[in-house]
Amino acid sequence: MRHENVKLEFKKIEPDETFQELVKILDGLVLVKSGQYLIESDISPNREFFENEENYRMFFDTFAEFVHPIWKSDWDFRKFPFRKPSDEIDGLVSILRSGGAYSKKRSFEEAIALENDFKKRFRGQSSDLLVFCVVDYVYSNQETKSYAVNIKTLSELEKISRWFFQIAWDNLICIVNPDTKNLYVVAFTDED
Repeated sequence: MRHENVKLEFKKIEPDETFQELVKILDGLVLVKSGQYLIESDISPNREFFENEENYRMFFDTFAEFVHPIWKSDWDFRKFPFRKPSDEIDGLVSILRSGGAYSKKRSFEEAIALENDFKKRFRGQSSDLLVFCVVDYVYSNQETKSYAVNIKTLSELEKISRWFFQIAWDNLICIVNPDTKNLYVVAFTDED
Protein backbone atom coordinates (compact mmCIF):
# COMPACT_ATOMS: atom_id res chain seq x y z
CA MET A 1 0.00 0.00 0.00
CA ARG A 2 1.56 3.30 -1.11
CA HIS A 3 1.04 6.37 1.07
CA GLU A 4 0.61 9.59 -0.88
CA ASN A 5 0.78 13.04 0.71
CA VAL A 6 1.87 11.71 4.06
CA LYS A 7 3.45 13.74 6.79
CA LEU A 8 6.91 12.32 7.40
CA GLU A 9 9.42 14.23 9.48
CA PHE A 10 12.25 13.33 11.81
CA LYS A 11 13.47 14.81 15.05
CA LYS A 12 16.89 14.08 16.55
CA ILE A 13 16.47 12.99 20.17
CA GLU A 14 18.77 12.01 23.02
CA PRO A 15 19.66 8.33 22.78
CA ASP A 16 17.76 6.14 25.20
CA GLU A 17 19.56 3.92 27.70
CA THR A 18 19.42 0.83 25.47
CA PHE A 19 20.92 2.63 22.48
CA GLN A 20 23.60 4.27 24.63
CA GLU A 21 24.60 0.85 25.96
CA LEU A 22 24.76 -0.64 22.45
CA VAL A 23 26.89 2.24 21.15
CA LYS A 24 29.22 1.92 24.16
CA ILE A 25 29.75 -1.81 23.48
CA LEU A 26 30.37 -1.19 19.78
CA ASP A 27 32.65 1.77 20.52
CA GLY A 28 34.90 -0.62 22.44
CA LEU A 29 35.25 -2.77 19.31
CA VAL A 30 35.18 -0.49 16.26
CA LEU A 31 34.70 3.11 15.07
CA VAL A 32 31.05 4.08 15.52
CA LYS A 33 28.70 6.80 14.26
CA SER A 34 25.13 6.80 15.56
CA GLY A 35 21.94 8.72 16.15
CA GLN A 36 18.43 8.22 17.48
CA TYR A 37 15.46 9.92 15.85
CA LEU A 38 11.75 10.24 16.43
CA ILE A 39 9.63 9.56 13.34
CA GLU A 40 6.89 12.18 13.24
CA SER A 41 4.31 10.90 10.77
CA ASP A 42 0.62 10.32 10.21
CA ILE A 43 1.41 6.80 8.97
CA SER A 44 2.62 3.83 10.96
CA PRO A 45 6.16 2.90 9.93
CA ASN A 46 5.26 -0.79 10.19
CA ARG A 47 6.31 -3.92 8.32
CA GLU A 48 3.64 -3.50 5.63
CA PHE A 49 4.80 0.08 4.99
CA PHE A 50 8.47 -0.91 4.56
CA GLU A 51 7.74 -3.95 2.39
CA ASN A 52 6.53 -1.55 -0.30
CA GLU A 53 9.66 -0.35 -2.11
CA GLU A 54 8.16 3.05 -2.99
CA ASN A 55 7.36 3.72 0.67
CA TYR A 56 10.79 2.47 1.66
CA ARG A 57 12.48 4.83 -0.81
CA MET A 58 10.31 7.75 0.33
CA PHE A 59 11.27 7.05 3.96
CA PHE A 60 15.02 6.97 3.32
CA ASP A 61 14.89 9.92 0.88
CA THR A 62 13.11 12.02 3.50
CA PHE A 63 15.47 10.87 6.23
CA ALA A 64 18.46 11.73 3.99
CA GLU A 65 17.23 15.30 3.57
CA PHE A 66 16.70 15.71 7.31
CA VAL A 67 19.96 14.14 8.46
CA HIS A 68 22.24 15.76 5.87
CA PRO A 69 23.28 18.70 8.12
CA ILE A 70 23.85 16.32 11.06
CA TRP A 71 25.84 13.53 9.36
CA LYS A 72 27.39 15.95 6.82
CA SER A 73 27.75 15.79 3.07
CA ASP A 74 29.71 12.56 2.83
CA TRP A 75 26.60 10.59 3.92
CA ASP A 76 23.74 9.91 1.53
CA PHE A 77 21.01 7.80 3.11
CA ARG A 78 19.05 7.93 -0.17
CA LYS A 79 21.48 5.22 -1.27
CA PHE A 80 20.39 2.87 1.53
CA PRO A 81 19.59 -0.30 -0.45
CA PHE A 82 16.12 -1.82 -0.40
CA ARG A 83 15.87 -4.53 2.23
CA LYS A 84 12.90 -6.50 3.48
CA PRO A 85 12.41 -5.88 7.21
CA SER A 86 14.14 -8.45 9.39
CA ASP A 87 13.46 -9.48 12.96
CA GLU A 88 17.13 -10.14 13.63
CA ILE A 89 19.95 -7.69 14.22
CA ASP A 90 22.31 -9.93 12.23
CA GLY A 91 24.91 -7.24 11.69
CA LEU A 92 25.19 -6.89 15.46
CA VAL A 93 25.86 -10.61 15.91
CA SER A 94 28.69 -10.49 13.36
CA ILE A 95 30.54 -7.62 15.00
CA LEU A 96 30.03 -8.97 18.52
CA ARG A 97 31.16 -12.42 17.40
CA SER A 98 34.30 -11.34 15.57
CA GLY A 99 35.22 -8.11 17.36
CA GLY A 100 37.09 -5.46 15.41
CA ALA A 101 40.56 -5.73 13.97
CA TYR A 102 42.21 -5.50 17.39
CA SER A 103 39.45 -6.10 19.92
CA LYS A 104 38.00 -8.87 22.03
CA LYS A 105 35.90 -11.53 20.36
CA ARG A 106 32.87 -13.19 21.95
CA SER A 107 31.54 -16.71 21.70
CA PHE A 108 28.65 -17.40 19.35
CA GLU A 109 26.36 -18.01 22.35
CA GLU A 110 27.38 -14.72 23.98
CA ALA A 111 26.89 -12.77 20.73
CA ILE A 112 23.43 -14.31 20.18
CA ALA A 113 22.46 -13.64 23.81
CA LEU A 114 23.51 -9.97 23.48
CA GLU A 115 21.66 -9.61 20.17
CA ASN A 116 18.51 -11.16 21.70
CA ASP A 117 18.76 -8.86 24.73
CA PHE A 118 19.09 -5.75 22.57
CA LYS A 119 16.32 -6.91 20.25
CA LYS A 120 14.00 -7.41 23.25
CA ARG A 121 14.92 -4.04 24.75
CA PHE A 122 14.54 -2.12 21.46
CA ARG A 123 11.14 -3.74 20.95
CA GLY A 124 9.88 -3.19 24.51
CA GLN A 125 6.09 -3.54 24.59
CA SER A 126 5.71 -2.81 20.87
CA SER A 127 4.03 -5.15 18.44
CA ASP A 128 7.08 -5.46 16.16
CA LEU A 129 10.68 -4.44 15.55
CA LEU A 130 12.08 -3.83 12.06
CA VAL A 131 15.78 -4.19 11.31
CA PHE A 132 17.55 -3.13 8.11
CA CYS A 133 21.24 -4.07 7.72
CA VAL A 134 23.17 -3.05 4.63
CA VAL A 135 25.75 -5.87 4.83
CA ASP A 136 24.90 -9.57 4.94
CA TYR A 137 27.06 -11.95 6.98
CA VAL A 138 27.00 -15.75 6.95
CA TYR A 139 28.69 -17.97 9.53
CA SER A 140 29.86 -21.39 8.43
CA ASN A 141 29.06 -22.84 11.86
CA GLN A 142 28.72 -21.90 15.52
CA GLU A 143 32.25 -22.93 16.42
CA THR A 144 34.29 -20.72 14.13
CA LYS A 145 34.64 -16.96 14.46
CA SER A 146 35.12 -16.66 10.70
CA TYR A 147 32.28 -15.59 8.47
CA ALA A 148 31.59 -14.72 4.89
CA VAL A 149 30.72 -11.17 3.88
CA ASN A 150 28.52 -10.54 0.88
CA ILE A 151 30.88 -8.35 -1.18
CA LYS A 152 28.02 -6.82 -3.16
CA THR A 153 26.31 -5.58 0.02
CA LEU A 154 29.64 -4.40 1.44
CA SER A 155 30.23 -2.30 -1.68
CA GLU A 156 26.80 -0.69 -1.21
CA LEU A 157 28.18 1.03 1.90
CA GLU A 158 30.63 2.97 -0.27
CA LYS A 159 27.65 4.50 -2.10
CA ILE A 160 26.27 5.74 1.23
CA SER A 161 29.52 7.11 2.66
CA ARG A 162 33.28 7.16 2.21
CA TRP A 163 33.51 7.00 6.02
CA PHE A 164 33.58 3.20 5.83
CA PHE A 165 36.98 1.55 5.42
CA GLN A 166 35.44 -1.14 3.16
CA ILE A 167 36.55 -4.05 5.30
CA ALA A 168 34.78 -7.00 6.91
CA TRP A 169 33.64 -5.15 10.04
CA ASP A 170 31.70 -2.45 8.17
CA ASN A 171 27.94 -2.17 8.47
CA LEU A 172 25.09 0.30 8.69
CA ILE A 173 22.03 -0.77 10.65
CA CYS A 174 18.68 0.98 10.98
CA ILE A 175 16.23 -0.25 13.62
CA VAL A 176 12.63 0.96 13.65
CA ASN A 177 10.20 0.51 16.50
CA PRO A 178 6.88 1.17 14.70
CA ASP A 179 4.84 1.72 17.87
CA THR A 180 7.14 4.23 19.59
CA LYS A 181 8.23 5.59 16.19
CA ASN A 182 11.89 5.47 17.18
CA LEU A 183 14.58 5.12 14.53
CA TYR A 184 18.00 3.97 15.68
CA VAL A 185 20.88 4.36 13.21
CA VAL A 186 24.31 2.90 13.87
CA ALA A 187 27.26 2.66 11.50
CA PHE A 188 30.55 0.98 12.25
CA THR A 189 33.89 0.39 10.59
CA ASP A 190 37.44 -0.34 11.66
CA GLU A 191 40.99 0.01 10.42
CA ASP A 192 42.67 -3.22 9.42
